[in-house]
Amino acid sequence: MTNTYTLERPTSAPSLYSTDGNVYESKVVDHYFLPGTNADWYVLEYDATEDIVFGWAEVIPGCGELGTSSVLELQSLEIAVPIKINGELNFIPSKVEFDQH
Repeated sequence: MTNTYTLERPTSAPSLYSTDGNVYESKVVDHYFLPGTNADWYVLEYDATEDIVFGWAEVIPGCGELGTSSVLELQSLEIAVPIKINGELNFIPSKVEFDQH
């Protein structure tokens, strides 16, 4: 079975470098998150040609930074999230999702 998982791309993000100099006053236009964790990527800009998002990434709570991420790299990220089922510890695979709300 082949994996056909495709992460949705930002639709309303300004182009890369368009908020240069005013990044802390920019509006967050899209959001990616990793279910079962506190990892978040807040998109400020997007380059469709290079498939790169620029924004605030906070993978560890309280320890975020501005930077770029490849959407393909986010799409390929998968971690095992620990969850207890009937008192037994199991690990469920979790992939980055696009916040549609």
